[in-house]
Amino acid sequence: KSKETWQDRMVKHYHSHLYKEYVLADLTRPGQVGLRWRLKEEVQSGKGHTTCGNKHCQSYNLPANPSTSLPLNGAQLLQNYLSSPAPITETEEKILLQKLPYGEGLNEYEVPFRYHEHGKAKQELVKLVLCLRCAPLLFR
Repeated sequence: KSKETWQDRMVKHYHSHLYKEYVLADLTRPGQVGLRWRLKEEVQSGKGHTTCGNKHCQSYNLPANPSTSLPLNGAQLLQNYLSSPAPITETEEKILLQKLPYGEGLNEYEVPFRYHEHGKAKQELVKLVLCLRCAPLLFR
C-alpha cells in the first residue's frame, strides 16, 4: 500500500476541478439554458474560458487565443458601445449590440448547474463566459 503525499492529493484535487469550473451553454431556446461540462480538448484549447461559451456563437469555432487584439473596427465598435449614454432603450441597445462582432466583450457569469453524476443529483455554481452579443440570450 503506497502512501499518497499531500502534493499528490493536491494534484488530484486540482485535476478533478479543472474540467468543472467553466461550462459551455446552448442558448437556442428562449427561457431555457442547456449547460454541459467542457471536454478535455475544449479545456486545453481554452474554449468557454478565453472564448464565448455559447456553442452557437459565430465565434465558437474560431481558435481560442486570448492574446489577439480586436480588429480596429471591432475595437472602435466595442468602445462606441461601452461609451454610449446610459439611459437607452432596449431597442437602441439591441441595435448597438448587433453592430458588435461575435466573441467580443467577454464577461463571466456565475450560474447554477444541476446535473446527475453516478446516479446522484448534484448542483454547483459554475462560470459561463459570454460575449456581448450572446449575453442577452442568458436573460431572456
